[in-house]
Amino acid sequence: MSSIKNTDLTYLNHYFMGYFPTLLKERFPSDLTKHPLKDEILATVLANAVINRMGPCFLPEICQIKNVSIIDALQAYFQIIEMFGFEEIWREVESLGAEIDVDDQYQLFHEVMNIVERLTHTLLNHKEFIHNYKKREAIGHEVLNMLLILYKIELKSKGDLISSHHLSSKFGSLKFFPVILELVCQSYNGHAERRDHLSEITETFFKIREELNFSLFSELESIINTKHEWQLATKLGLYNELIQAEADLAWHIYKEGGYEIWKAKHSLALERHREIIQLVQSAINRTVKPDLGLLTHVVRHIQSLGHSVSKPASENNDFLFQNRTEASIGEKPVLN
Repeated sequence: MSSIKNTDLTYLNHYFMGYFPTLLKERFPSDLTKHPLKDEILATVLANAVINRMGPCFLPEICQIKNVSIIDALQAYFQIIEMFGFEEIWREVESLGAEIDVDDQYQLFHEVMNIVERLTHTLLNHKEFIHNYKKREAIGHEVLNMLLILYKIELKSKGDLISSHHLSSKFGSLKFFPVILELVCQSYNGHAERRDHLSEITETFFKIREELNFSLFSELESIINTKHEWQLATKLGLYNELIQAEADLAWHIYKEGGYEIWKAKHSLALERHREIIQLVQSAINRTVKPDLGLLTHVVRHIQSLGHSVSKPASENNDFLFQNRTEASIGEKPVLN
């Protein structure tokens, strides 16, 4: 409770006000904000909100895995909910009612829970944004812009489960939310030189995701079973590293001049990448066991792609932006 009292949670005041009947809120709004038990009520409401959506173990597990305080985990969670509009998504899933089977509806809820958990972990990798109002507002604005771009990109949807096309496009985009957040956070940590670079880097990411088959790595991560707590913690940690590595690689390729230029310089790295893809495909087909060791190998490989030696070496390690030649996101050249 002392953490709540010493933390600025004014951006969550609507949760506190939601505790009271509408009549009280309309007649005595200023009096309610001075309620002597405001901190206690807010703590109760927030705890209930988290448990109702994510279960009772969510916050304790995050605190243990990320080695953060309960208040940091709580803030990260609610900032993710606000930033990505998950309350609206949850309400839309709830409103489906009899339109879909109960099992399918539960599957959708479970998918949202998984993404919220991963986004919370991603934001906790950048704790400076959690505690800085101006930075938090800035990345929230950029995330919104990136989501608008994301929704316009043709993505696979779950139209067989959801009758609403709008909700279907949202669920098709969910898996990209963590890397969008990572790209935005990295841009405010010195990667971007201009604001418009962020939309360009997003296009670069989707280009290399298609060309380098990043979707297979996500599929590999999803089929790895974890029976013990340490395995779950390791898997979540590796997932975070994978997201960071993919974002780092996107920035690296963008600064080198785009995918086509990077591809021409790194033929040896791409040959190694083909071998990794074959290994991952074998694991997905269950001819090789999909385990945490293989996922670790994949993460280290993606990290190495961002540091692979080009041929010939560039004379300018900063890769001047004005000399960048952008590759088209719409075409898919063959690796050779």
